[in-house]
Amino acid sequence: MVDAYSRAGLIVNIETTEILQQGTSPNLVPLFYNIKDCSIANVNELVYLGTVLKNNLYLSPDIQCRVSLASSAFRRLSQRVFLNRNLNLKTKMAVYNAVCLNATLWLRGLGPISPSHQDP
Repeated sequence: MVDAYSRAGLIVNIETTEILQQGTSPNLVPLFYNIKDCSIANVNELVYLGTVLKNNLYLSPDIQCRVSLASSAFRRLSQRVFLNRNLNLKTKMAVYNAVCLNATLWLRGLGPISPSHQDP
């Protein structure tokens, strides 16, 4: 793998590379990989492009993370925008639509949550 990446001009950072093996089977055999005599860590959870991935396929951590980010965005804007008496309602609504509503729609991008996606 490292050789193929090298030919493409890419560098593999072995120290930060991790393996997340997903599945719900009780017979799942852990995978072990070595790159240049360095073993790659198996992890139960990792963040990839802003999404929390877990080896048991549950979405709860990802949903919690996204709700937290949307809530944080709203909280940061409260004093500066929503509670600011110098801004008119039209401006406040434009900010709400651009930031808060956008974050909520991003949350909705997960699709419907079925009982199988929830922690036991």
